[in-house]
Amino acid sequence: MIITTTAIVEGRPVREYLGVINAQSIIGANIFKDFLGGLRDVFGGRSKTYEKVIEQAKDDALRELTQLLVWILILKRLVEVAVC
Repeated sequence: MIITTTAIVEGRPVREYLGVINAQSIIGANIFKDFLGGLRDVFGGRSKTYEKVIEQAKDDALRELTQLLVWILILKRLVEVAVC
């Protein structure tokens, strides 16, 4: 199964649209991450600490989207069975 946020997948037919779903992931940093991130702002460079936090937030949101998709598919199949 391919999960995508686009209307098409090149080279693959879209069998069905399941609708729009969304997910959020709230990230929080602590005083140490804020301090180290602030030092990176002053001296330049990439903040690996913030990059890891943002990557985790993205992974959490994608995991939540996948779980929602599974529930949508289960409910859709239950409705199909109930109608038959």
